[in-house]
Amino acid sequence: MRQFLAVLVFAGASASAETISLESGLRLLYDFNNNVLDTSGNNLNGVPIGNPGFTSDQNSNINSAIYLNGSAQWVYFPDSVFGPAVQAFTFHARVHLDENSSGKIIMKGSENGEAQLEIRDGMINFGIKNYDWFFASGSASNGWHNLIGTYFKNSNILLYIDGALINQTTIPESDLNSGGFNYSAIGANAEYLGSSEYFNGIIDEVRIYDRALNTSEIQALGVPEPSSLSLLLAGGAALMVRRRKS
Repeated sequence: MRQFLAVLVFAGASASAETISLESGLRLLYDFNNNVLDTSGNNLNGVPIGNPGFTSDQNSNINSAIYLNGSAQWVYFPDSVFGPAVQAFTFHARVHLDENSSGKIIMKGSENGEAQLEIRDGMINFGIKNYDWFFASGSASNGWHNLIGTYFKNSNILLYIDGALINQTTIPESDLNSGGFNYSAIGANAEYLGSSEYFNGIIDEVRIYDRALNTSEIQALGVPEPSSLSLLLAGGAALMVRRRKS
């Protein structure tokens, strides 16, 4: 489900806070609200493979997250989302983790610049490939988490979990690897279809930016999305306070 209240979380921040613009540089946004359409406005729609299903998100909204069973279910997305010479980019995925979670979450294929966000052996890995793979890794408990990776060309890659910086890795000066034939995918390594790298679990949202989000934007995306009931209770509490003051 799309996160509408991210900017409001920081509405009371000091004037020196970084600007939050979660629409700027947004190349792809899959809400997975019973479809794999791109709602960023760029029409980079996905193609479901293997008939994946839809299920409830973290707030029990039905058909608002995609479920992949770890066996030949995935979503193709266009590799044109960014190219190998991109100066910076961001991957974001809101996923539910459990003891069975593993596989590729986002796999940007080698046709046009290679990068990935995955879970392997209990570790969350954000990585890029130029002449070799470089990763920033960390771990998280079972449950819902916002996983974010940012890339700065010729500098470093950083992994954030729920808005907190977990790890970073220096990378060499080079464009991303390109010239291969494997597709870009949510939930699979499209270069090695039939392997054990299919994702097993629930994904609520995927975002790809052609810039690196700043710290405030990362924290905004990392804040858990409030449920409709929480918003109703908060609104009721505010109304009671206003009545008491009047």
